[in-house]
Amino acid sequence: MARNLKGVLVVTKSRLPRSIAALLVVVPSVAATTAAVAWSRGRPRPKPSVTSPVEAAIRAEGRVVARPGSEITLRAPLFGTVRSVHVVEGQRVSKGDVLLEFDDTEYMAQLGEAFATSNEAAVRLRARATDTRRTKVLADTGALPPTSVDQVVEEKNVAQARLFAAGAEAQRARAVLHKTRLVAPIDGTVIGRSVDPAETVEPGADLLVIANLHDLRIEAEVDELELGRLALGAHVEVTAEAFGGQHWDGTVEEVPLLVGARRLRPQDPSRPTDTGVVILKISYPNEAPLRLGERVNVRIDPQVGGH
Repeated sequence: MARNLKGVLVVTKSRLPRSIAALLVVVPSVAATTAAVAWSRGRPRPKPSVTSPVEAAIRAEGRVVARPGSEITLRAPLFGTVRSVHVVEGQRVSKGDVLLEFDDTEYMAQLGEAFATSNEAAVRLRARATDTRRTKVLADTGALPPTSVDQVVEEKNVAQARLFAAGAEAQRARAVLHKTRLVAPIDGTVIGRSVDPAETVEPGADLLVIANLHDLRIEAEVDELELGRLALGAHVEVTAEAFGGQHWDGTVEEVPLLVGARRLRPQDPSRPTDTGVVILKISYPNEAPLRLGERVNVRIDPQVGGH
């Protein structure tokens, strides 16, 4: 029937005006389109697949640092000339080992002078104490007026005060002399040395740096926008460019409450530099060959849904 209709339309088209002929061409096209739409509406549509969202890992850069109390910078406690340095960089030391000595000639002289002054004050005090006892005896017998007792008692008190002052000066001189010998405050390794024998240094000048290289951790700068996805105990993957494809497992051990400015310049140019960061503290195995101060990359498993 469709063929017959098509033939009729073709035959008729040549005998009809142009406007009516065009209309006859459009009618079959519209009919076909309408049929296709109707067919598609009646056909069941596939349901969209539902997949659970995958939280992207948190990536950051950081450095290997010593834990608090595991790295100490020793500074000059006084003005003086270094007489000897007993350690070199890389040397292991134990707590109490003598590391450096200042020339103590001047401080020994000060201590000797303080002791001499203290001894002199002690002799004067004993003499004033004897005078006081004698004067009281004579005043009791009427040989001396009572006011004479007040005078010797005052002299005795002055001698007592001078003895105290001399003793304090001796203690101060002894303490200063003690500072001329610098000892190791912790077990560790000398990682920095800024002075040599015969150098004269000012108080507060850096001398030596000691660190316990078996008590290190990582401080990573994480964008503040990731705070809601950070959690204590989260797994961390640590890598370093110096060791190629090697990686080590770590753990988030501290999430600070303070947001601060970025201290490391990001190696990734796409990472923003003007956002605040939290300094995430991460522990890692001691057997990892990472060095103090080395730059590392960390990949942190996020806490889905926040804390």
